[in-house]
Amino acid sequence: MFTARSILLLAAILGIPALLTGLLLAALGLAALPLALPLAMVAYGLTAGVLSRPFHGAIQPGRFRRDLAEPLYRGRRLYGLCWTMVYYCPPVLQLFLAVPWLKRALVWSFGCPALRDATFYPDTWLRDLPLLELGAGAYLANKSTLGTNTALQNGTIVVGRIRVGARAVVGHMAAVGNGSSLGDDAELGFRAALGMKSHLGARSRVGGTTTIAHGTVIGDDVQIGQSCFIGSRVRIADGLRIPNAAVVPDRTRLTTQAEVDALFGAAPVVCRTVDLALAG
Repeated sequence: MFTARSILLLAAILGIPALLTGLLLAALGLAALPLALPLAMVAYGLTAGVLSRPFHGAIQPGRFRRDLAEPLYRGRRLYGLCWTMVYYCPPVLQLFLAVPWLKRALVWSFGCPALRDATFYPDTWLRDLPLLELGAGAYLANKSTLGTNTALQNGTIVVGRIRVGARAVVGHMAAVGNGSSLGDDAELGFRAALGMKSHLGARSRVGGTTTIAHGTVIGDDVQIGQSCFIGSRVRIADGLRIPNAAVVPDRTRLTTQAEVDALFGAAPVVCRTVDLALAG
């Protein structure tokens, strides 16, 4: 049954644009030839999006067996087939991202209207669009990852929502784990990672190549330097400054700057290399 439905979806995603393009050429002749390719690309993307809509209900948080006998996993696979037909066709995706009304139509059809007000790129890693919550002006850099699902070795998949607040930035090659969130105006730097079920508070900044492990909560207005490791289930209070290359062990509670300075000294914090470049 799954194989048959997959073949039907593929046939529809490929066949409907071809049919529409053929009808246009038949009606208008060679005069319509310059429009044929753009029309086919738009029809291809929107057909895939509309056909994904019956499977939006399968995109939900939880832990599931990676088994096609599991109804929700089967629905996830069919939704994923529709999305990856667009995602892995860069010219089509680039066309939709370049034209605002096409972008709005595409993200609506795949179940994430909030993406219309966010910036992302053809190589921004996005899956499970109905589980994404993005504030106005959120910026997802090229090659950044919103990892809404994680496959485990025991044959299950863990799926969770991700929230990126208004004007928050997920930097180049940075990654956000499932169940995690960034507050408004937060910044996750170059190649930084925010683990599963973690939170980065509003206006907080994380320097490049820093890793924040699972279940950690970073308060508002926190600055974490470059190349740090923040362990799992750590709590860092509002306004603290964690210096470069700091290692914060699992389950640590940091509530005052004096505690931070006692652990690491009053070392400088560099969160954004772009600031240094502009200052120099």
